Amino acid sequence: MLKSVTTTIKEQNPQIEHHEISTTLEEAKRYLKASQTIVGTRQEELPALSETGETIAFAQGRKSAVTAKNIVDDCYLLKIWNVQQSACVRIFKGYHKQISMLALSEDMRYVLTGNKEGTLKLWVVQNGRCLHTFRYSKGVRAVSFSPDNQFLLIKDAEGTLHHRKLIAIIYPYLARFYLSQVHAPEIILATQNNYAHYLKEARIALANGEAKRAASLIRWARTQPEHNREQEAIDLWRQLYIQLPHNNLRGAWMVSAWSGHTKAISVCTICTKTPFAFTASWDGKIKLWELDNTKHLHNFQEESEPITQLVLSGDDRRLLYLVETKNLLKLYTISNRHCLKKQQISEKITAIALDANGQYAVLGYINGCLELWEIQRGIRLRTFTGDLQDLHTGEWLKAVDKHTCQINAVAFTPDHHHLLSADQYGVLKYWEIASGRCIFSVNEHSCPIYALSVSADGRFALSGSGDSTLKIWLLEKKGQCYKTLTGHEDAVTVVDYSKDGQYALSGSRDKTVKLWNIRRGLCIYTFKHRSVVQSVSLSADGSYVLAGYQCGTIKLWFLDWELADKEQTAWDESAEPFLNLFYNKHIPYQRVLPESRMPTSQEIDSALKPNHNMLADWTETHFKDLLYTLGCSGYGWLKPAGVKEQLDAKKEQHRKAIWRARWKTTDDLLRIPLPATLIIFGVGELVSSLSTLKLISITLFFFLVFIFTMHFLEKNFTLLPLNTELLRRPFFWLFLTAFFIVIS
Repeated sequence: MLKSVTTTIKEQNPQIEHHEISTTLEEAKRYLKASQTIVGTRQEELPALSETGETIAFAQGRKSAVTAKNIVDDCYLLKIWNVQQSACVRIFKGYHKQISMLALSEDMRYVLTGNKEGTLKLWVVQNGRCLHTFRYSKGVRAVSFSPDNQFLLIKDAEGTLHHRKLIAIIYPYLARFYLSQVHAPEIILATQNNYAHYLKEARIALANGEAKRAASLIRWARTQPEHNREQEAIDLWRQLYIQLPHNNLRGAWMVSAWSGHTKAISVCTICTKTPFAFTASWDGKIKLWELDNTKHLHNFQEESEPITQLVLSGDDRRLLYLVETKNLLKLYTISNRHCLKKQQISEKITAIALDANGQYAVLGYINGCLELWEIQRGIRLRTFTGDLQDLHTGEWLKAVDKHTCQINAVAFTPDHHHLLSADQYGVLKYWEIASGRCIFSVNEHSCPIYALSVSADGRFALSGSGDSTLKIWLLEKKGQCYKTLTGHEDAVTVVDYSKDGQYALSGSRDKTVKLWNIRRGLCIYTFKHRSVVQSVSLSADGSYVLAGYQCGTIKLWFLDWELADKEQTAWDESAEPFLNLFYNKHIPYQRVLPESRMPTSQEIDSALKPNHNMLADWTETHFKDLLYTLGCSGYGWLKPAGVKEQLDAKKEQHRKAIWRARWKTTDDLLRIPLPATLIIFGVGELVSSLSTLKLISITLFFFLVFIFTMHFLEKNFTLLPLNTELLRRPFFWLFLTAFFIVIS
């Protein structure tokens, strides 16, 4: 038999040298020796270690064993056991469809899982990472490692024995893939260095801010055999998600399936700026999870009653949740888990939202009422009446169309000045917070609206309804429906908007989560499960999808995006909405609510209205938050200096607008006193011994002193440079005339 192997090697590789044939024959001997062990391999039971529903296999030598237990769907808990001590020495999760066979290497470093359909996976025991996936079209009946751990041995459904060299799988650029295949040394060396070289150069490019070059290098690294999903390359690729725009979805795969909740998931949400996620359940527990290491950190809070609502502030500092049966709201600081406020509400709450700073909360009730609260102090600031504005005349119509049924969803706009609400009748309303009035109301869904989400630039809103559709609304065009997304087979109960505004995520009672391309109006990926979807969340950088299900399972998927090549530039006009949003959000309010007493209605009105006669004010931390928002929104290629320059220009424009508004008022005042002044001049001419020229000069001089003193005392006032607009003002010429008269 060895002779036939020699002949085969020589025929397939005529260029092979004699010493290489000898080396290959040694491998063949080991292979033939190992191949005899697989034919008689039996997967015996070990009662001391066995658990209900577990598949059990032994490693060679009977010193260790591996078991696989199905947790949920295709998620298995793989356990490594010390047979002599009957102790579990390591546990990790693996994702494989219907595992029916297992093998453990003698050194306990690798596990091989397989199913009868012909799919095999090789796992690293230390970190639970899948190294490689094999597929055999004829199906698989048995798997094993060779006694020396040199080979993986596979027996297919027809009884044919296959083998794979283990080192060739672990280090594809270091070893031969097949027994009789020999590569030229220069090819092996080139393949060996490529992957590491590309990643090294990519790190240097990232450190130098060369995102486009880094993306190109990582693409090349991922094209190397078996490295497309290599974690090291994926981690570098993810860093580019906030530096380059997302083009198309290359693919998606499940990273982890978490268990720990004993009842249905009510909410799952990913933090905006940190790699953590919160989940809340009907079992009364709030859990904190780490995304990068896909593990449970701790129980953030435990209640004896179901938790049905949970929201985070936009800065990831505060958390607000609702204890269902008690109708009790609790506000916590996330960093130290300190409870800031417990607020009992008499009416049943059906929807909650928290603003970006965690200061204000909007509550929707079962009776259709909508209220704004200063949540930490427990002060009800505003009840939204449902007044409507006539879009043609601009007049406000009193209490024409307020919510008349249960409110299912509420959401703040990013500028903190408006909010949306949706009810059981499918009505969507857009409110102005300062006045408490409804800007517009639309009713185009034929069933209840269950979910709302607002785009990061504040221009669009997304709604999910019981009619199985999603609708995109143009907020700046009085609620015009921009697009309707269809594809779900049952009610859409949860939605989320991507930060770049290009994609949407939806969950439905049809047990699917769908990712949508909004511009094309198409579903680009569907995540399936055996249970109803209760909650979904899309990470700010677009890398993760998190979904919570009625069965208590939480699933985390990674989204592999193709990135567009963009050169760094100072500014792009399409990013203007984000800049406007940032600037308007940092304009001070007219006043601050008093802390020592209950505020009056006038004080509340002033505290909710921005003072546009004041310039916006922000810190360096706020500016860094803006850069992060721009990065998540597809504008990470803008230079910080260019963004800062645009902000300064916007601030200067605002300064000039304030100046123009004040001088316009002065011009209006001049139109009235000027005729009166001329009359006074005439009377004064008759009664005064002073000359007419002197009288006019003195009057104009003191008038100008008065006007300029008034303006210089105003806050934020600065003189504009001389321009054509100033030359058109009559006041300028009055000043010039008076100046020359005084000089003369």
